[in-house]
Amino acid sequence: MNVLFISPQEVLYSKGQIYPDTVRFLKNAMKKYALVALTDDAQDVCGTELEEHNLLGYFELIASSKDYDTRLPDYRIINISLAMLKDKSGEDISKRKCAVLGARPYEDIKCGNDAGIKTFRVMTGIYVNADPEDASERPTAKVSDLKEALYLLAPGEIKKSNTIKKAAAPKKVKPKRAIQKKKALGKPVAKKTKIGKAKTKAAKKKTKRTSKKEIEDFFF
Repeated sequence: MNVLFISPQEVLYSKGQIYPDTVRFLKNAMKKYALVALTDDAQDVCGTELEEHNLLGYFELIASSKDYDTRLPDYRIINISLAMLKDKSGEDISKRKCAVLGARPYEDIKCGNDAGIKTFRVMTGIYVNADPEDASERPTAKVSDLKEALYLLAPGEIKKSNTIKKAAAPKKVKPKRAIQKKKALGKPVAKKTKIGKAKTKAAKKKTKRTSKKEIEDFFF
C-alpha cells in the first residue's frame, strides 16, 4: 500500500479558500495512495474543515497529533497512522512507498524526514517564504503547486489522461480535412463531368446520323 500524508492547511486550502487544483489532485492521488490528513488540530476540527470544502471523503484517516498529547514534528504520529492503516487493510506498508506533502518546513517536512519517508514541500500559502533552519527541514523535492505535485507523485495518472486526449484529437481533425478535400476537388470534378456529358451527347448525335445514313443506303 502507498500512503500519502497531506497537511491540509496551506496545501489544499488557505484562509478558507480551496485551491483550484485541489479536487483534481485528490481524485488522481487517491488512485495511487491511501490519503491521510496530517494535522495538529483535533480530529473533529480537521474533519469539519475538510467537510466544509467537500474533501473529507478523499481521506482514509485523520492523523491528529493533538489526540496523542503531542505536536508535530513528532514523527510517532506517522508510525501510529501506518500501524492503523495496516490493521484496517491487512496489507503490509513499506515506508519507501510513503510520502508527506506539506507547506511548513518545521512541522510537516521535518516530521516526514524524521519518520524516514519522502517529503514534498508545496510552495504556497503563508509559509511560502519560510526557510528551513537545518537539513532536517529540507524536503526531498519542492513543487510550486498541486499540479506539479501530481506530476511527481502520480505521473502514471497524468500519462493516462494525456494519452486519452492525444487519441481523441485526430478524430476531430480528419473530418475537417476530408471536407476540405471534397470542396477543393468539387469544381474540377464538375467540369470534367460537363465535358464528359458534352462529349457523350456529341457522340450520341454522331452515332444517330451515322445510323440514319446507313439505313438510307441500305434501303434506297
